Amino acid sequence: MVVAPGVYDGISARMAERSPFRAMYMSGYMVAASRYGLPDAGIIGMNDMVDALRTIRGCTTKPIICDADTGYGGLVNVQHTVRGYESAGASALHIEDQEMPKKCGHTKGKRVVPVADMVAKVEVAASSRRSEEFLIIARTDSLASEGFERAMARLQAYREAGADIVFMDAPTTVEPMRAVAAAFPRQSMINIVPYRHFMTPEVSVAALANMGFAIAIFPGVMSFPSIGSMERSLAKLANDEPADFISSQISPHEPMGFPQVWADEQRWGSATAAPPPRPFDRRPTAGKGSATAASGPGSIDAFNMRGRIRDRVGIRIRPGQYISLAGVERGDLPQRQSGKPPKTWRHAQECPACPLHQNHPAAASLPGE
Repeated sequence: MVVAPGVYDGISARMAERSPFRAMYMSGYMVAASRYGLPDAGIIGMNDMVDALRTIRGCTTKPIICDADTGYGGLVNVQHTVRGYESAGASALHIEDQEMPKKCGHTKGKRVVPVADMVAKVEVAASSRRSEEFLIIARTDSLASEGFERAMARLQAYREAGADIVFMDAPTTVEPMRAVAAAFPRQSMINIVPYRHFMTPEVSVAALANMGFAIAIFPGVMSFPSIGSMERSLAKLANDEPADFISSQISPHEPMGFPQVWADEQRWGSATAAPPPRPFDRRPTAGKGSATAASGPGSIDAFNMRGRIRDRVGIRIRPGQYISLAGVERGDLPQRQSGKPPKTWRHAQECPACPLHQNHPAAASLPGE
């Protein structure tokens, strides 16, 4: 069974990367909370989640299972969501059968869409992925509103529609958990949130594996304890008490990647030494015919990214009109005047009598017609 702790930002992803777990789970609840301070109530959208996913992907090499809510709309939206998540580095996503706007599965007031609507979403999701290794997980939130039997029927319909894994959210006892795992052996996922404000009972990882689940996600395993730690530290600070800000045995610098930075600085000579050139910024050895051999006033290294762009396009005046900067010294450019908008050479040259330029130094310095 795959055990996936919940992640929601760069540091949580780095901590999960250091852990023995083979995968991680990007929680929509905590992405909304950590990035925006908002509840998981259908407020944030696909772009917010994909942006968070890119951050997390940059901090880990492990598979990421992702919360994709309802697919963020209709069937076209579901297709766009699957491809967006897959392109951003997800290994799997789950979509749910709630109505929009959705709510956290462990809160009140959830309403589900008709079975046929969700079946269509699952079919589109399965056909939209570019790789068969990308897993589609179908979740039902119907247990509270429709009962166990109808929730099980939904899972069966979603599995037949093409879902690789099925997921019944927010069971309140162990019995439905055991029944789902038995009906879909190694083809079901369980969400464990064993806190008094949530619904799922606490069950050990070993017991879940014995039941037959394929995946167990633990969305709040890092985020919820951190909330309590912040609250305690702030209370100590308010009372002018020594706060145990760093309770971990490891340096906070270590998971952030500072040891690698220090190693690179030592390898490259100093903190201010330039790192090796990137592939798109390679500089040829100076010599005959090379761009770096050029010298003198106004010369621009063509292999310097900024220099290359300036040498090609110069200053943009309006769409399609530029002033070339090749061979021009910075001191030759008209300077911004305090209280006046900057003027461009070409505009001043084309209409020196323009009221906008009559008193501008650039216009005054141009030869008369």
